[in-house]
Amino acid sequence: CITMDVLDWLPQIEFLVLGLVFLHLLYKACAEWQAQTGTTSATSKTVVADAVDITTEVEARLAKASEALNIMDLRFETLPAVQGLEKVQKLALQMHVAEVNLAALVKMTQLEELTIAGACLTKHNLNLIASLPRLRYLDLRMCRTIVQHDNTVEGFLKAEDVYNFQATRQLDTLLLPTHASFEIGQIMKVFSKAEVVVVGLEHSLRLGDMVQFQRINKDFTKSNNHRWTSRPTTVDSIRTDDHTQLTTATPSPKLTIHDVDNQVAFKATELGAKGDMVLWAGHAAIKPIRLNKSRASTD
Repeated sequence: CITMDVLDWLPQIEFLVLGLVFLHLLYKACAEWQAQTGTTSATSKTVVADAVDITTEVEARLAKASEALNIMDLRFETLPAVQGLEKVQKLALQMHVAEVNLAALVKMTQLEELTIAGACLTKHNLNLIASLPRLRYLDLRMCRTIVQHDNTVEGFLKAEDVYNFQATRQLDTLLLPTHASFEIGQIMKVFSKAEVVVVGLEHSLRLGDMVQFQRINKDFTKSNNHRWTSRPTTVDSIRTDDHTQLTTATPSPKLTIHDVDNQVAFKATELGAKGDMVLWAGHAAIKPIRLNKSRASTD
């Protein structure tokens, strides 16, 4: 009789056990989410405070180190426009939402290095960054800087926007997330022994530009990846067909990539293949080289 009673209760016991397992998994998922967002994790150093507390904290940090300000751990909707910002030369901050107001950046007339992490950068905030007169170094590697190339979210950056920003500002260093790349040409020839590629350009290429090669794989017997991307190359020499060395190669819009006058050669870290896309992926400071001739473009 006792055995029959236990058997009658088995479905309820199983349901109770499954419910406890579900609650345990739900608790773990919530804990992981909270740890990632930094809302209630015991180990998180994120400061969640009102505008007055944030302003006070920024002022206190500026009092300790007026030239370098690190506010990665602070959550704020508006960058505090406090006294002393005009002396800051290095700034590191995290945007927890894309709509963070960075208008106070315009006060940082001495800012030379800027690191931004977190949410996608808007065109408005990039324009604020472009107004910084002494900025030479911009690190956006931890920032979801760019919407994907096929995304049309209005107001957010595409890789072409950052490419045009660099063309105007010409920073010494501009570091981007891995997906933030802009197609500027195509590989026309590969010289394996010399580790040199000849590329046909549709957009300008400058010394110090970082490029990658990419192709769509059609033969999955050789690779499991649909899209192959090379390791990045920092371009430290640009040569034309007649061996003229350039600092900037600007293609003629009247010619195609197949015209030799729109083609340049450079040494690559990892060689691609003929037909691969050439992707601009940022800019790095390089040692200046001595050019045989001075020429601004491939025209």
